[in-house]
Amino acid sequence: MLYPKAQTKPSKKKNEFTAKIKKVEKDLANGICRKCKSKSIAHYHHITEKGLGGSRGLSIQINCLGLCCECHNHDDSDFSRWADIQLYIRIDSIFADYEDFTLEEISKRLGMTKESIDHQHYKGFLTQENPKSGYYFTKNDIKRWLRG
Repeated sequence: MLYPKAQTKPSKKKNEFTAKIKKVEKDLANGICRKCKSKSIAHYHHITEKGLGGSRGLSIQINCLGLCCECHNHDDSDFSRWADIQLYIRIDSIFADYEDFTLEEISKRLGMTKESIDHQHYKGFLTQENPKSGYYFTKNDIKRWLRG
C-alpha cells in the first residue's frame, strides 16, 4: 500500500496529521479504535510519541494510530509496547518483499521525499553508509530509525 505523502507545509499545530492521513487511518480501521476495537476513533496518535521523537516528529501514515478517548489517554508501558508492535507490523508489511532498501525505495514506500527524510533525521542515520550493505538499509534499520 502506498501511503499519502508526509505534510510538506507546516500546519498550525506542529506535527499534526493532515486531514488525508486521518481519513486513510479512519478508513483502514473502519472508524473503530485500533486498541480496544469497540469505540469510535476520537484521536490520532503518533505511535512514536512526539516527545520521544515521534518518528523524529514525522506525521506520516505509518506513525498514525486512530484511538478512542480512553485508549488515547494512556500512560503505561503496556500501551507503549503494544504501539511499538503496531509500528513493527506496519514496517514488515510495507517492506515485506526484500531485506535491503535504498533511500529512494524507503522514501517512496513511506510517501516522503528523500530531502524530507534527510531533514527529519538530523542524526544522519540514513545518510551514513551501512557497513554490511553499502547504501542499503535493512528492515531492522528502518525500525530503529522510525522508533527513535
